[in-house]
Amino acid sequence: MSVVSPMVNVSIIGAGLAGLSAAYVLSQDKRFQVTIVEQRDRVGGRVHTVPINGQMVDLGGFIIYSWYKEYHRLLNELGLAQQLRKIPLHDVYYQIDHSDKYYTEKQLPFSKKDTAKLALKMAKPILEASDVAAPPLDNFGQQTGSAYLRSVLHRPDHAGLYETWSDVVSQGYCYPPVDQFKMSFIAPFIRRTHFGEDVAKWYYLPSGAARLPLALADAITRAGHSIQLNTTVTDKTKLSADYVVYAQTAS
Repeated sequence: MSVVSPMVNVSIIGAGLAGLSAAYVLSQDKRFQVTIVEQRDRVGGRVHTVPINGQMVDLGGFIIYSWYKEYHRLLNELGLAQQLRKIPLHDVYYQIDHSDKYYTEKQLPFSKKDTAKLALKMAKPILEASDVAAPPLDNFGQQTGSAYLRSVLHRPDHAGLYETWSDVVSQGYCYPPVDQFKMSFIAPFIRRTHFGEDVAKWYYLPSGAARLPLALADAITRAGHSIQLNTTVTDKTKLSADYVVYAQTAS
């Protein structure tokens, strides 16, 4: 006589890419029943696309590098890989000073002296930071990106300009703000994207980066699992699950 294993109920808190990816993997195993709980009224987390004047505009992470192996695997499985296009770098603009002005890469209002100072200070530890997956943690004394910028550029207004620009760039990569992101993790990323084989290998989805989380959500629900939007989870919330996975940004 065969013994049927009981269904394992899993609650995943957060419907960003981390939560959706975890649920997608579990949804392919019939031993699991998955429920995603999300406080927003949409899936995607830091990946968010909205229509503006007839164009799909990404308000969060949208840059996809060639070395994002798991990202590309998901795009392939969900039939989105053929939509990828290279980002035309000459069409990239930055808004960094809370005004209506947009800057190209060459127009960014940075002091040449500050840029040279940062480059000299960061060159050695960045070139030593070869492993994105296991970065050397001691090169920057556990400083966040913000703390490091302020330690090198002693004028707060100058450091603040670089911080704002870094936050804009981090948003495009779907990474945390630099006041939460340690330099030991930022450095190997800079090395790989600016000094390695992946320079200028930026890709994006013209129809919007949100296509991936929406496709993941569709695959998850079609497999018989559920996503609960507009639902806030607190310490006192009782979840009827065997396991709870927290996949949201700590606040």
